[in-house]
Amino acid sequence: MAVELREFQLFQMNILNEVDRVCKKNGLTWYAGWGTLLGAARHQGFIPWDDDIDIIMPHKDYLAFRDACARDLDERFYLQVHSVNPANDIVWQRVGVKNSTSLPVDSRDIPAEWGVCVDIFTLFPCPDPESSKYDDFLKECDRFYRTSSLYRYRKMARAGSGPKRLYYRLRARQSDADNVRQWLDQERALMKGERWGEDAVAP
Repeated sequence: MAVELREFQLFQMNILNEVDRVCKKNGLTWYAGWGTLLGAARHQGFIPWDDDIDIIMPHKDYLAFRDACARDLDERFYLQVHSVNPANDIVWQRVGVKNSTSLPVDSRDIPAEWGVCVDIFTLFPCPDPESSKYDDFLKECDRFYRTSSLYRYRKMARAGSGPKRLYYRLRARQSDADNVRQWLDQERALMKGERWGEDAVAP
């Protein structure tokens, strides 16, 4: 059932209130980001035509939020993250409402969570864009994205032909358990930023 934009915005505010409650209970910090920040500053609320909420957390709080949700998130909501369900091909986290639907048409046969949600992004160290390590950083981010796309590759392996389809089939063969282990290792490496050494720029 379709809903009016304003009704949808208010529904999302209920999710943000729950995220804020969990963060306050656990001493975690979040910030409004992108259009959400612009709307708060310019319109004292949503941009009138905006239909999502984006927030940002420092990387330590972002990871701690995962554990906090396991303990304290109200049962009406769920935390969406690749390590919990490898069908999720996003590289960030979301808090969504159970028994709701906001489904991209081209993803309807991927068994991820598709409820109405709030997007939660993180800040983490990266090399200075002028340094020699910045290209390596971008490649690391791309590898992380590809690891997140296991079920997307499984879907694409069923269509097309030639080298691309072979690539998709090879990527799709990884087991869920191995994929999650690899994903968590890559996430930790990105969050810590240890590879960048003195070139790392703090968030």
